[in-house]
Amino acid sequence: MQALASSSCFPIGSCRELRRAEAIRDKQEHREVSGPAPGILTPCPGQRGVIILPCRAVLLWCWLLKHKFDYIFFTGSPQVGKIIMAAAAKHLTPVTLELGGKNPCYVDDNCDPQTVANRVAWFRYFNAGQTCVAPDYILCSQEMQEQLVPALQNAITRFYGDNPQTSPNLGRIINQKHFKRLQGLLGCGRVVIGGQSDEGERYIAPTVLVDVQESEPVMQEEIFGPILPLVTVRSLDEAISFINQREKPLALYAFSNCSQVVNQMLERTSSGGFGGNDGFLYLTLPGMPLGGVGNSGIGRYHGKFSFDTFSHQRACLLRSPGMEKLNDLRYPPYGSWNQQLISWAMGSQSCTLL
Repeated sequence: MQALASSSCFPIGSCRELRRAEAIRDKQEHREVSGPAPGILTPCPGQRGVIILPCRAVLLWCWLLKHKFDYIFFTGSPQVGKIIMAAAAKHLTPVTLELGGKNPCYVDDNCDPQTVANRVAWFRYFNAGQTCVAPDYILCSQEMQEQLVPALQNAITRFYGDNPQTSPNLGRIINQKHFKRLQGLLGCGRVVIGGQSDEGERYIAPTVLVDVQESEPVMQEEIFGPILPLVTVRSLDEAISFINQREKPLALYAFSNCSQVVNQMLERTSSGGFGGNDGFLYLTLPGMPLGGVGNSGIGRYHGKFSFDTFSHQRACLLRSPGMEKLNDLRYPPYGSWNQQLISWAMGSQSCTLL
């Protein structure tokens, strides 16, 4: 079985993992490849069944996707996901696409601002915001925003100190390209917390933005960094309408002391995953799936769901070659008695006579 897949498929023992060489960065197993296209796929020493794909050039992806695979598993942006799916369709190759998007987080007036700030700050700035299920923006009332901003400042200071740049608990941006992109987003809205950056370290401070316009870039693309815009709404209904007018997210969060508010957000929206009064801890539970819906992805994985995704459930009937005389009942010509018997047997859930 050939597959473009992640390590989730390893338990099945029949797949390959393709990793971007630019993410490997200076490791010895990465070497420049020149020559014909078949030489692009190189084994990773010490890891059986793992293949490195040095794919800075789009042409390499195009070459790879011309080949037929039994299954394609892809994590990345919706834009690239569309390219992957279009290429897979030419061979009718099934796909699992774990994409991204803008994950909303609704904060109701009926909650403790500091508790919300602690939890949101932790899973927004975890890995410097570079997780696909991190909250991309907060929806709350103007009154809650005024309470939430100082609470977020308090949480950030407790987590990362007065100078987060010196904190060993705050990561850096993965590469220069994404640093520049995120640095540009700092100009959106108004910075009320953070906003500092250091290109030499690819450091961007944990940042909170207010007075953000829907048309600004920070609200048009997945942030994937330590920047958190706050958008004000007047009610739960307005927040739900705001979410439903946009593409379905990979994750959605709601905070409220009222379970009815959380349940309404859950029932009246659609998303890959949902967290009520907490962040992405559901990712640590192997019995729960991870996957998107619509623009945020197709299919699911994690734990047993990964095994099912990369397995084919094949129907199989093994029967004795003898006792052929019994088959006369199902062969034509059909009399009224045969038809009644066949109708009964076809309608029975337990009869294997035919």
